Amino acid sequence: MTFGVTSCSEKKTDDAVKSYTYWADAPPQNDLKVIHGKYWQSANFTKEYIVYLELAASSTWKEDFIKQNHLVVSKDELSIPTDAPSWFRFQKTIRVWKQNENNQSQYIEDLQTGHWFIFEQQL
Repeated sequence: MTFGVTSCSEKKTDDAVKSYTYWADAPPQNDLKVIHGKYWQSANFTKEYIVYLELAASSTWKEDFIKQNHLVVSKDELSIPTDAPSWFRFQKTIRVWKQNENNQSQYIEDLQTGHWFIFEQQL
């Protein structure tokens, strides 16, 4: 009898497209441009991760993303982690989306540029 051992390894990247692909489990489609990204995933068998993304997306992508993830506009004050990348900055005119009020993940829509900033963590 032979037993194989598979190792789990940490994933960590500052590459925009790789960050998106690790997060979405698929490369970005044509209606989406990944501008910046940072991704970390633990070596555990559970998918523990932190991702930061800046996206330029079509209106169709945005609408589908909101529907698929059951996002609602948040009334909570925005709180960005202190270790967020330097590019994770947006204009003052924003709309913050969340899946629910207890979730720490945030989806920020910059109303001036149209870009989406995604901070998601699953720990």
